[in-house]
Amino acid sequence: MRNAGPTRALATLAALLPVATGASAASFSTIANVPGGAQIGAVKGSLLYGTVPSTSPATLFSLSTKGKYTLLHSFNAGTDGSTPNARLALDPFGNLYGTAPSGGVNDGGTLWEYSASGVFSTPHPFGGANDGGDPMQGPTLGLHNDLLGTTAMGAPNNNGILFNMAHHGAYKIMYNFLSDNDGHCPFSGVAVGKSGAVYGTTVGMGYGGNPNGSVWKFTKSGGLQTIYKFQNGNDGEWPYQAPVVDSAGNVYGTTFIQNGTNFPGAIWMISAKGVFSVLYDFTGGTDGYYPNSPLLIDSDGKLYGTTRSGGADNYGTVFSITPSGTFTLVHGFANNGDGGQPTGNLVAAKDGTIYGGTAYGPVFKIVP
Repeated sequence: MRNAGPTRALATLAALLPVATGASAASFSTIANVPGGAQIGAVKGSLLYGTVPSTSPATLFSLSTKGKYTLLHSFNAGTDGSTPNARLALDPFGNLYGTAPSGGVNDGGTLWEYSASGVFSTPHPFGGANDGGDPMQGPTLGLHNDLLGTTAMGAPNNNGILFNMAHHGAYKIMYNFLSDNDGHCPFSGVAVGKSGAVYGTTVGMGYGGNPNGSVWKFTKSGGLQTIYKFQNGNDGEWPYQAPVVDSAGNVYGTTFIQNGTNFPGAIWMISAKGVFSVLYDFTGGTDGYYPNSPLLIDSDGKLYGTTRSGGADNYGTVFSITPSGTFTLVHGFANNGDGGQPTGNLVAAKDGTIYGGTAYGPVFKIVP
């Protein structure tokens, strides 16, 4: 991929792209209320899997698409980890995987498994000597049912790592970030392309490396390559969320800040040819403020995501955007039975129905 910096045309791209301001054709409804604020992390058939990180103890649960709740596990912070992340990985055999950013035997978080037979284990506790620590987003399933992810801190100089765990096999560090040209601290999870290439971001934050954040690609043959450095200009900065890659090799993601002073965030794209563009610049109004979920590519070809706040009632939004940049508000939360403050992850069933959770309890579905 070619590193393409922002151009003069890029500064006005978001303003020129079409934006849908009318009502979305998608239907929104709630299916259940999970006290404490459910994070929906995975779906298989008619069953959703999620976590509630803020209760004591944190919990892992399943929820049928008809609303039947089942408690699967209560976390012991000292061994299992605490405040589990929203994003989960489900392998073809029915085993469920996630991460917790803190707790565990080394107090550096955990990579945990809930097996298809209902047994909870922690195949890897983070925070040991020469290991990563504090995974900020859940793992991703690789092409061979291996698990891939990052930690924000850890070996060798507390700059974070990229890790891999073989299916019921060995854990290894694939890359140690140096806060140099490779970027500083991956706060997000990763995406895996159809060829097996791994994509991720570093947050930057001015502590070294690329202070405004970066997007990277890792392959076994080429190692880690930075494919875009944010400039704190019209391109935005601080990509907190995992990217997503489509079947054509285009990479999409969001930033926390757009244009340095406009804080609601932005949506960006790096084409398969390596050309960077801003697809949409949030205004912080009815469209939302602070995108807080990885983008989800649904069967209709659109990308879906959430914002933590903003919207007409300031309880956050669900939005869609086409690869060409047409933005549509799908739902603005009002906390009047629909919930509020979406909890940062969306999943899609095979029929294209999208599910997510809110901090105020309701779990919702969207039929595009």
